[in-house]
Amino acid sequence: MCIRYGRGIQVKVIQLAMLAATLVVAQVLASMSGISFFNLQNVRDLLLSSSVTLIVACGMSVVILIGSIDLSVGAIATTAGMVSAWLLPAIGWWALVLGVAIGLVCGLVNGALYVYLRIPSILVTLGMATALSGAVMFISGGESIAVMTPAVIRFVQASILPGVPLLALYALVVYVAVVGLQKKGVVGRHWLAIGGDENIARTLGAGVDRAKILAFALSGTLAGLGGVLLMARLGTATVSMGDFLTLATIAAVVLGGTAITGGHGGALGSIIGVLVVSTLADLMNLIAVFPYWQDIIKGLVLVVALLITSFRQREFEVK
Repeated sequence: MCIRYGRGIQVKVIQLAMLAATLVVAQVLASMSGISFFNLQNVRDLLLSSSVTLIVACGMSVVILIGSIDLSVGAIATTAGMVSAWLLPAIGWWALVLGVAIGLVCGLVNGALYVYLRIPSILVTLGMATALSGAVMFISGGESIAVMTPAVIRFVQASILPGVPLLALYALVVYVAVVGLQKKGVVGRHWLAIGGDENIARTLGAGVDRAKILAFALSGTLAGLGGVLLMARLGTATVSMGDFLTLATIAAVVLGGTAITGGHGGALGSIIGVLVVSTLADLMNLIAVFPYWQDIIKGLVLVVALLITSFRQREFEVK
């Protein structure tokens, strides 16, 4: 136990060092372009962009923890945001609730197909993403939907402190709740056990099927919530607004210490991964990196994250 505890401390130190190095590099590169990365406005923009990613990453962390993957979070977020923006003039704030409910239903469908039909999660969620993308194009005709309710925009963009938007508070609440569920909840222990060894988890009496469905339901719900908040943050809903979330959340969760094969990690370290990924994205926009180079760099970040978790997994197996 002492060895495992010491190993965990070492991982956290490495993660914090990685975040610190990212922030230093961001400031240096921004300064070379005559910009201060840590000015109040940019800090606020960073919090706005990272908050939605953190919310969705919390759900993704649970799915990865059980040894699965959810490739539909971006499409769910886009669908939830588009439907909410579409219905907002007709039903008001209930449109936001409906957006979150859409995420929950999509997550339950993903989980049920994965558990009861035994279809690999990568195929189930890829199919869901494809179907939702088509549905969004049908609903919107490929056009953006503007948010015409100022109160909804203020609900997300208003500041509680200088440079700290309300959206950051919502993300923090979700983060604390999911971490608490993973650490203290019965289902959280079941998620960890399933990722470690599903057969042993069944032998010990864990409700494996129910826990798996709940993991996908939580991922879908938080993707729906993220999409609704992203719509309010942007002031418009577009057919591609959530596309970045799938890659960003997988990279953030893995960089945060969750093994891509499951059984180690969780939402706790994901906040560090989110800050690293969001800082890099914000920096590239700030210094006007060409979009195709941004995609290349984001892909490389994911590859590096997977390499890190692969080496970490080997360390656990060897020691």
